[in-house]
Amino acid sequence: SFDDADFFNGPKYSLRILEKLYKKFPNITYDATIKVEHIIKYQKYFRELTNLNMLFVTSAFETTNNMVLKILEKNHTYNDLEQSMLLSKQYGTDIRPTWMPFTPWTNVVDLINIVSLIEHYELRETVDPIQLTIQLLVPKGSLMIKRPEFSKYIGKYDKESFTYLWHYEDSQVDQLQALLFRYVIEHENINEKDQYLALVDIIQSFTKTDIIFNQKYNYRNVPKLSETWFCCAEPNQIQLQRIKSSKALI
Repeated sequence: SFDDADFFNGPKYSLRILEKLYKKFPNITYDATIKVEHIIKYQKYFRELTNLNMLFVTSAFETTNNMVLKILEKNHTYNDLEQSMLLSKQYGTDIRPTWMPFTPWTNVVDLINIVSLIEHYELRETVDPIQLTIQLLVPKGSLMIKRPEFSKYIGKYDKESFTYLWHYEDSQVDQLQALLFRYVIEHENINEKDQYLALVDIIQSFTKTDIIFNQKYNYRNVPKLSETWFCCAEPNQIQLQRIKSSKALI
């Protein structure tokens, strides 16, 4: 795993590494973490990854809300997410997007838009269901604390979750996140297909929308990481219990 988000900051250098590895160890496969902005900026190099045994790319999409993306300084927009997915389909390199749907500025339409993107680009296999429940992590020293947009939402520091508490601008979003995460907690051991569909059903019921349009989805077997939580996300109760119990992740 090349899990530094700046792995593709110097794409020519990165490709030379992969080429040498491929030549010496042709049976080894890889995954990498690549920013959305780099997928688009260096797309002529991105298309070479499949030929070098790159199984998939993890990329922090976070949300479809352009205002939130700007506050988080992601350097990409919703249109960039769509462009990166088109490149993924064109070049045959799976993107496993990571999501952080819940921030102080989230609105319920954001969840509809995230699921719509997943459905449109057939990403059910490459999105871990728990990603649809994840909240913003604001640890000590976080740059978010200095953001003027965040000042009216921040609360006290919580030692249990290693993050500053914060509240939502829209209380409905808080309710939706609680419903989604409660489902994951109560159904941790069911298969991910059913888990995803159940979470989408909760979103549909809560927002009174119909998001699933493909009733005959053709599922693929795809490689993935064993961990479904990433660095900008608040630790969830499942992970905290694993730490306390020393229960293995896999």
